[in-house]
Amino acid sequence: MERGAVYNAIRRELAQDRMNAERAARERREKAYADNPRLSEVASDLAKACLSAAKLVASGNEKDAKKTMRLADDLRTERDALLKAAGLNGDYFEAAYKCGVCKDVGYVDGRKCRCFVQRLVRRFYSAANIGDIIEAENFSTFDLRYYDDAPVYENGKTPQSAIQDILGRCLDFTDNFDVKFQNLLFYGDTGLGKTFLCNCIAKRMIDAGKTVLYVTAPRIFKKIEELRFNRDNMEAPDDQLDMIYSADLLIIDDLGSEFSTILTSAELFNVINGRLLEKKPSVISTNLSLNDLQSVYSDRIVSRLFGAYSMLRFFGDDIRLKKKYAAPKAR
Repeated sequence: MERGAVYNAIRRELAQDRMNAERAARERREKAYADNPRLSEVASDLAKACLSAAKLVASGNEKDAKKTMRLADDLRTERDALLKAAGLNGDYFEAAYKCGVCKDVGYVDGRKCRCFVQRLVRRFYSAANIGDIIEAENFSTFDLRYYDDAPVYENGKTPQSAIQDILGRCLDFTDNFDVKFQNLLFYGDTGLGKTFLCNCIAKRMIDAGKTVLYVTAPRIFKKIEELRFNRDNMEAPDDQLDMIYSADLLIIDDLGSEFSTILTSAELFNVINGRLLEKKPSVISTNLSLNDLQSVYSDRIVSRLFGAYSMLRFFGDDIRLKKKYAAPKAR
């Protein structure tokens, strides 16, 4: 789906959400008025009093305006008392918009609201079939029992004790996202849960209302290359390219699987360095070892990674094979 079509689809969704919220509020109001006719009378008198007060203020008749505003205050008091007697909150008649910031309009002060951006991200997820994955792979479904507690040791740790530490770091990353600037780099062999934990983090942050862009390394560099190549033909900046730098969280999965060129190396540095400068957290996963990273990427990329990212090593047996051929150990 092209950019214009995506925007129009999101605007239609927002309009439908707004209409649904306002219709539900109208139905609640009509039911409350039917159950309590006096409440309907007070609401009507209050609306008339507010309109009259506004006209009197505009005409300069302050004396009558103050008198009418006192009447309006009395009517509000009675209205609130009637609502309380009926067991209803003061905001019972207010529309319950999905986004309290823009009231399901999608824009605030001429700029895309966070809810609009998040809808864009979810559409990108849908295109990459990631949406369903993060519903299945999240912290509530992460199972430590697939990791051996013996006999493999590294720095005094077993695979299970190591993954427990890594899980703790991931939870700290999400729980303190707004108060502590962190970046994570997962490395180790395939099938050890790196992508699974990326999905866990993505799900947790999306549920927290953050804008999260999750892309594989080949996809992000292909996208950047396409956009750079077609820049002269673009009428406006591409949202995906913008979100690479502006999303609350960027997750790059499977770094090192991309076709390496001078361009990809330069763009990787731009992404990493740009987000560091803006204090925008990132999570990167790779099957490369730390030595491989130093061999594949330039010194300035490695310097940024080693200096600004927490390096978390995964080791042990292939979890994918364990899941395929054997059930986890009993708790």
